[in-house]
Amino acid sequence: MLLYGTGDDAQSIRLDELVMWYGYRIIDSANASDYIKDDADGFYVPEGEFEKLVYGYFGLTPEHLRESETYNAQEKAYVTPTAIYDLAGTEYTITKTDYEGDEMKIYFDLKIADKDPVSRILTVDVQNGRIRFVSCK
Repeated sequence: MLLYGTGDDAQSIRLDELVMWYGYRIIDSANASDYIKDDADGFYVPEGEFEKLVYGYFGLTPEHLRESETYNAQEKAYVTPTAIYDLAGTEYTITKTDYEGDEMKIYFDLKIADKDPVSRILTVDVQNGRIRFVSCK
């Protein structure tokens, strides 16, 4: 959903996509090697670190997140389901923003690689300096 799909709420985001989203957040960081385990593909992200950020942006609880096959209870970590590679060229153009109370809608066109752009609307809740995902359609 984060790149290709849509969803009515955070619960509809596939959990493996959230883990990959986090992996792409850290791939270019100076400490990316801290997330690698002996010759294993993918990143191992400590549960507390991942759960705190995902709860902040998406409001998803650890109980929900740990239902994912990407959660490794023995390691107390979330593991990217595949190795992290360069993403296809992705471009977006914000075409409009609307505010209504604590809700902001961001209208944008998303173009991935050589595919035709698709129009999307990202809705977020903005309260007390926090931004939380509501939907992406």
